[in-house]
This record gives sequence, C-alpha cells and structure tokens, in this order.
Amino acid sequence: MKKIFENMKISKKLSTGFLFVSFLGIIIGCVGIFSMLYMTNTQENTYKNDTMGIAYCARAENGFSNIRVAVRNLYILYDTNKEKYEEEASTQMDAVRTQMDNYSKTISTDDGRQLYDSTMAAYGIYEDTINNLLQASKAGEPKEEILSLLIESASNAQNAVDAFELLIERKDANALENNAKSKAAAVTSMIIMIAVIIISFIISNVFSRYISALISKPIQKCAAIAEMLAVGDVDVSKVTEEKDKLWAVRKDEVGALIRAYDKMILSTTEQAQKTKLIADGDLTTTITIRSEEDVLGKAMTDLVEKLHTLMLSVASTAEQVSAGAGQVSDGAQALSSGTAEQAATVEELTASTTSVSEQALRNADSVQQAGNYVNQAGQGVTFSNEYMNKLHKAMGEIGQSSQEISKITKLVEDIAFQTNILALNAAVEAARAGNAGKGFAVVAEEVRNLAAKSAQAAKQTSDLIQKSVIAVSEGEQLAGETRKLLANVAEQTSMVVKSIHEIEAASTEQAAAIEQINQGLTQVSAVVQTNAATAEESSAASEELAAQALVLQQEIGKFKLRKTSDTFHMWEHDRALLKNQNQEHMTSLSEASGFDKY
Repeated sequence: MKKIFENMKISKKLSTGFLFVSFLGIIIGCVGIFSMLYMTNTQENTYKNDTMGIAYCARAENGFSNIRVAVRNLYILYDTNKEKYEEEASTQMDAVRTQMDNYSKTISTDDGRQLYDSTMAAYGIYEDTINNLLQASKAGEPKEEILSLLIESASNAQNAVDAFELLIERKDANALENNAKSKAAAVTSMIIMIAVIIISFIISNVFSRYISALISKPIQKCAAIAEMLAVGDVDVSKVTEEKDKLWAVRKDEVGALIRAYDKMILSTTEQAQKTKLIADGDLTTTITIRSEEDVLGKAMTDLVEKLHTLMLSVASTAEQVSAGAGQVSDGAQALSSGTAEQAATVEELTASTTSVSEQALRNADSVQQAGNYVNQAGQGVTFSNEYMNKLHKAMGEIGQSSQEISKITKLVEDIAFQTNILALNAAVEAARAGNAGKGFAVVAEEVRNLAAKSAQAAKQTSDLIQKSVIAVSEGEQLAGETRKLLANVAEQTSMVVKSIHEIEAASTEQAAAIEQINQGLTQVSAVVQTNAATAEESSAASEELAAQALVLQQEIGKFKLRKTSDTFHMWEHDRALLKNQNQEHMTSLSEASGFDKY
C-alpha cells in the first residue's frame, strides 16, 4: 500500500490528502449530528413525557380546584342559582378527565402507571361523591343533605389533591433526571467531539507530514544537487545518502526528476572529464552528442574537430617553414662560399674568370630555388591564417551557444517564478481551508522556498555560463593573437623573399662585373663586399624564420593529435638539425667576413 501511494502522481497524493481530511471532517460532522439528534430526541421526550405531563396534571389539578369552587358555590347559592354551578361542576369534571387521559399518554414507566392509577382511584372516589352531590341537587334534596355530601367530598378531595401533587412531583423528578441525562449526554458528546477532532488533527497532521516528506525531501536534495552543479561541483555524494537512491525507482514526478538529475550528473561529469582532456591538449577526445538538440555537445565537437584540423595544418606548415628555413640557410652558405671563391678569383683574376662566371650562375640557381621554397613557406603561412580565421569563427559560435543556454536558464527562472506564484495561490487556498489546510500551507511554503532556491540556482548557472562566455572571448582573443603571430611570420617570409631577390640582383651584378673585369679590381672587391653583406642579412632572416618555426612547433607539440608519435620525434629532430645548421652558417659568415682584404 505504501509503495502504491509513493508511486502516485503528486496531484493524486494531494487529492488523496484533501479527501482524507474531508473524510475526517465528515466523521467529525457525523459525530456532531448524531450528538445533536440524540440531544434533540432526549429534549423532545422530556418535553412530551415530562413537561407536557406536568402541564396536563396542572390543568387537571386546576379543574379539580374549579370543581371544588363550583360545588361550594352550589351550596352557597343553592336556593337561587344552583343550576349554573351544577353545569360548571359537570364541565370541570369532564375537563379533568380529558387532561388526565392526555396525561396517561405521557406515562412511559410502570411506576408512573401505578402512580397514575392510584391518583385516578383517589379522584374517582371524589368524583363519585361529587356526582352524588349533583344528583341530590338536581333532585331538590334539602340543603342539609347537600352540606353533608359537601363535607364528605372535602375529605376525599384532600386525598385527590395529594395524589395530583405526587404526580407533579414525579414528573418534576423525571424532568430533572432527563435534564441531567441530557447534560451528561452533552458532556459525553463534547468529549467525543474533542477526542475525534484531536485524533483527526493528529492523523491529518501525520498524513500531511508524510505527504510533505514524500515531496519536499527529494526536492530539497535536488535543490542541493542543483546548487552544487551550479558552482561546478559534480561530486553529489556529499549531499546524498544510499537510501536516497530508492527515490529513483518511484513512478511519480519525483522519481522522474531524480532520474533526470542522475542523467544530467552523469552527462555533466562526462563532459567535465572530456573538457579537462581537451584543456590538457588531447584533441583525440570524442565528445558524445546526447541528442539532436544538444547545442553544447555539437559546439564542442565542432571546436575539437576544427582545433584538430587547425593544429594538423599548423604542424604541417611549421614543418614546411622549418624545411624552407633550412633551404634558405643552405643557400646562404652557398652564397658565402661563392663570395670566398670570388675573392680568390680576384687574386687570380685571369685564370679564374670562367670559374667565377660559373659560380655566379650556380648562385643564381640556388637563389631561385631558395625563393621557391620561401614562396611555399609563405603559402603555408597563408593556409595557417585561413584555419586560424576558422578557429576564430568557431569561438564565436561557442559564444552564441552560451547565449542560447543563457536564454534557457532565463526560462528556468521564469518557471521558478511561476512555481512561486502557484505556491502562493496554494497557500491562499490552504488558508481558506482553515485548520484542515495548515499542513498543506506548510507544503505550499516549502514549494515556494524550493522555487526560490531553483531561481537562485538558475541565476548561478547563468553566472557560470557568463563566465564561459568570457572564457570563450579570451580564447577568441588568443586566437586573434595567434593570427597576428602568423601574420608576422608571413611578413618575415616576405622579407626573406626580398633578400633572395636582392641576392639574385647581386649575382646579376657579378655577371656584369665579370664582363668588365678589366675595369678594375676595386670594383670587383666592392661587389664581393656587397655579396657578403647580403649573405649575412639572408642568414639573419633565415635564422629568425627558423626560430619562429621552432616556437610554433613547440606550441603545437603541446597538443595530442591523431598522428603517430614518430611524427613528433621527426619534428624534434628537424628542430635540432636546423639549430646546428644555423650555428654553422653563422660561423662560416664570420670567417667569410675576413675576405674584405681582397
């Protein structure tokens, strides 16, 4: 029975509570009605049997007195107006008989019947004497005979008077006894009513507390869980107990709410764990999309995919930039070597003109090849910029998703407000119900308090979402800074291209100088110095580009991508090799700077 009641819908629980209280009210009313009917019946019996009996007996006694007055007047006015009093005496005797007959109908006990019979016997003796007196009067008997009968009737009259008094006293005693019984019945009824009211109050209070506990305790737990989730704490075991798990098997709204909270906790915990992995740089994490309406899950999935694609692209671009920087370094070394050969050719000008010409041609080819590599690196940087723009757009979409969640939180606040209004209405209705609705007033107050807590939790959730929006904005700003960094790399690449073009121009000048070698060694020496300076600038630019590529690869290395670890080992090897090449190139440039003596 308890399980059946727990599985009822909340509306049915409340309806059952109201019906139960109504049933107790009906019981109280029935007890009151029964008591009223009993007292009414007692009073009616007292009136019919005692009060009316006293009235009948008093009327009979009054008639009896009138008979005595009539026969006395008969004797006094015997010679002048006896007929009038004869008739009056006869009329009063009939009236006494009528009242005594009515009195006999009010007798309900054997003792009362015996007392009535003895009274009527005494009255009968008196009545016989009076009848004899009236017959003598009508027969014209002497006044002395009338007096004799009158004296005889006087002694009989006293017995009748005493008998009438006994009847009245008996009815008075019965009336007092019935009145005492009525009072006792009233006291008993009042005690029963008070007992029934107290028992009904206790039962209704216990029942209302039971219903309140069935509803309020799970909701209080849910409110505590919601407050924890609102501050980002998913360890709900702090506020739950083992017995609380039984609420989830209930088939009412509370059970549905608990099950929904369990799903939300599991989902939130899973998302928190996966978000932590993503924050640690693991872009191989797969986000579970809970439904078609899971805006946050879809947005996080898009973010991870776009970040993964971007990091792969940036890693590939960094590798290309590193390779291009190596090619530029090789070209700079080749140019430095060519400059040394040119210096030697100045010393042996006649014998080395052809060799210098060939070296100049090789320099031009190397410079052109280096230019091609640098152009490829520039294209890679351009692709990186495009993917960074996509990342910037994805961050914006996440911000929009957070705003949509804020709207949903606003809807939760509105629902909490409406729940508060409904709780107020329920409190008003409970107040109208009086004492029977006090328990439900407590329930309404609890619901209103819980609605306020739900509104506060929704507000805290909104604040957290606002913080997420701020964090997304910061991520968007970082993406913008990364985009600026790539733009700087592109600018440096452009400078390298410019330097290569300058080297190519210098090689052309060298070819022209070979044709005019006879114009003077001074002009050739100047050309050699120009080539050395240009080679130094090219080396510096390639070193800067290599450093930028190294920083970029180090940042990419913080992310775990869906690639084998050999790829990252290869990147580390390339960075070390590039660093050694740069150091060797700087050494060669330092040595080459001593050729200015030629």
